Amino acid sequence: MSEEPPQSAASEDSVVTPLRKRYEAFTQARDSVPRLALCVGDGVVSILYYEIGDILYDGIKDEVSFAIRDRHDVKISGGNLRRIFSAIHVQECLLVQEFDARRFLPPGNANDPFVERIELSEPKPKAAKEA
Repeated sequence: MSEEPPQSAASEDSVVTPLRKRYEAFTQARDSVPRLALCVGDGVVSILYYEIGDILYDGIKDEVSFAIRDRHDVKISGGNLRRIFSAIHVQECLLVQEFDARRFLPPGNANDPFVERIELSEPKPKAAKEA
């Protein structure tokens, strides 16, 4: 007779997730890169660096914000975001991602950057061309 594998004590409602890795808010390259990827929820937005306007860092609110070709506004909120701002400023940031407890373990160090939310505004209407 063959033995049946032991049954799990978990309920049917429990969620089984694959092994999670430690959260890293951003990935920095060694040189400048042509694009920045923003991981927002389950989607990714890829932005060419030349489309990014002025980049602002608000140290009081700990937010990074910028405009994309006067069409969208991006606001990154969280904690310890100065390193993300610096990497975007010198075009060496490959990726910025929101924290998702289903996918990641919490950051290993309280001083590591942490992205709570990335907001991307709806497209702004194109300005009418003057005749």
